[in-house]
Amino acid sequence: MYVNEWWRGCLRVMLPLVPLAVIAVPAYAQVASTDEPGSVLVFPKFAQGLITVDNGSIEPNTQIEIGAVCSNTDSTLVNLGSPSPETCTPKDFEIEVHWVCPGVNIGQETSVCSENDFQVFVSTYGKVVFNPNGAPSGITANGRITGYPALNGTTPVPQALCQRGYAIAYVVNSSLQPLADDVLIGDSVQRNNLAGNDLQSYSAIAIQSTPGNTNPGGNNGGLIAVTPTPQFPANLALPFTGGTNSYFPVTGQFWGDVRYNQDGTAPFADTALILLTLDVNSNLPNDPTSVLLNFYNQKEVQESTSTSFDCWTQIQLTAIDPNLNVVTMGTPNGLVVTGQAEDGITGTPRTLLGLIQTSEGPISGTAAAVRTYTVRPSNNSLPVPTFFVYN
Repeated sequence: MYVNEWWRGCLRVMLPLVPLAVIAVPAYAQVASTDEPGSVLVFPKFAQGLITVDNGSIEPNTQIEIGAVCSNTDSTLVNLGSPSPETCTPKDFEIEVHWVCPGVNIGQETSVCSENDFQVFVSTYGKVVFNPNGAPSGITANGRITGYPALNGTTPVPQALCQRGYAIAYVVNSSLQPLADDVLIGDSVQRNNLAGNDLQSYSAIAIQSTPGNTNPGGNNGGLIAVTPTPQFPANLALPFTGGTNSYFPVTGQFWGDVRYNQDGTAPFADTALILLTLDVNSNLPNDPTSVLLNFYNQKEVQESTSTSFDCWTQIQLTAIDPNLNVVTMGTPNGLVVTGQAEDGITGTPRTLLGLIQTSEGPISGTAAAVRTYTVRPSNNSLPVPTFFVYN
């Protein structure tokens, strides 16, 4: 939503503290409404693997689910805002999906972030479900795991090139050109423990297209203006800039609740930050993303530290700083507040998204976890324009 005049006045005071590159677009510009249907979905974590559950049936460790709903700009939409559920003329949507991997070092400063892509299909009020394991998957669960290349197909999607990373999905036409169709919703089911008794989920982060698209094409909007970047002119890029024929930007800072690691005495707990950036050059060199971090206990006592990652990471709190445990922090619960994420080489502001994941178990250590829960952090609503470069 657009900020009001009171908040603009506050921003006038705050702007000297904000890196200039962050406000390349006005600080009051709209950012993506991550809980509304979008043209893009970001799934902050996937993990390969299979797990045996009830009666010996086999399920994937990660189950990605994508659905489509009516767009508020659809000319056939009825019952918008009425007591009756919305309906519209059903449509089929093709979705391009990328498995994005953490970086592999090729030198001291840059890292290659591998990714591979594929297409799935979904219809209005339909659902497609898939996982990163590839074929043969070994899944035995009554055909619930569907794939591609046809609507409701059962061929598994391609295996991700890494054990863990994040996924990004967006609406395309038959020529795989990105479209402005804010219809996608989604979630991911995560089964994290080999014993089969740990289950959690999270909602996908949705990103909308900017209004007033001037390009033809699409069911409800037009083509997104994908253009090469100066650094990689041979590759196309998804624009998260907030401009015409673009997607809205996301932010580069967050804060959220944490449970500090407790491995000495019960109740045992271990917490990890799951961090990602949309500032990715797929299958190309990437600078690291650097983030300053302030952790607070329940009495507002602060511990300052930092971390860096290449495209995606899942890192335990005590791997970031050994002091981030319940003994040193003094209370079991607290907060994490990040600074603006930056390119670790140039200092240029970067986008930052993620989750906070806590595991609990009967003995210490994440391998013994039997319960896991995930917290989605809040953000500061300051847009950070960027491009996701793909092949």
